[in-house]
Amino acid sequence: KDKLDLFERLVYRATRGNMFLKHQACEEEFPDPATDKMVVKHIFVIFFGGQRAHDKIKKICESMTATLYPYNINNQQEVLDTRTKVTETIEDLGVTLRATKDVRDE
Repeated sequence: KDKLDLFERLVYRATRGNMFLKHQACEEEFPDPATDKMVVKHIFVIFFGGQRAHDKIKKICESMTATLYPYNINNQQEVLDTRTKVTETIEDLGVTLRATKDVRDE
């Protein structure tokens, strides 16, 4: 939660308040690969204008190890493709994590 508050403040300051950020916590917890503890992940969407704001927000996201997914709200097919890609990535990571856990438990 503290990391999310810091993230919001950084984005707000970097864009001088010229953005809209919406976030939501995931309902299920995910294992942290570094510590193997279960952690709550957050999904966020930021609406902003301009390439300069884009560059600043991207740097902030990268510094806080957020995964970025491009999203063009004006192209419905691209929205569906992005959703499918994200879902497949989550499923693949779940399979990998389960396989790793099974090998560790043996």
